[in-house]
Amino acid sequence: MSARGTFLAVLFALASSTAVLADEPVTIGAIVADPEPHHMHMVALQGTVQQVRVLDPYRQPSGTVCYGAYLFTLQDDTGSLDVAVLGVCGLAVASPPEVSDGDKVLVTAQ
Repeated sequence: MSARGTFLAVLFALASSTAVLADEPVTIGAIVADPEPHHMHMVALQGTVQQVRVLDPYRQPSGTVCYGAYLFTLQDDTGSLDVAVLGVCGLAVASPPEVSDGDKVLVTAQ
C-alpha cells in the first residue's frame, strides 16, 4: 500500500504542545509498512503539514450537508500520509482549515 493511498480521518488536531488522547506518536513509516495493527484504532501522529486542500461541502447518505472539510499531507522523517478532516455536518458554517502549510502538529486520528 502506498503512502498516498492511505487516508486517516482526523478526530482531533492540535498543536504539538497539547496532550493527546492516544498513546505516544506512531511514525508514519510504521503505519505505511504495516497498516493492519492500526486499522480502526486511534493513533497519534506527529509531523509537518503540507498541501492543505479545502473541500467543497459534501452530502452524507442521510442528506445532511457537511461544511469545512479539508485534506492535508502529514510528513515526518519516515514518510507521509494524507489526512482528512471531516468538517461539521448539519451547520452551514464556512471556516478556514485549522492548519496551514508548514505547521508542526500532533494529531489523533482513526
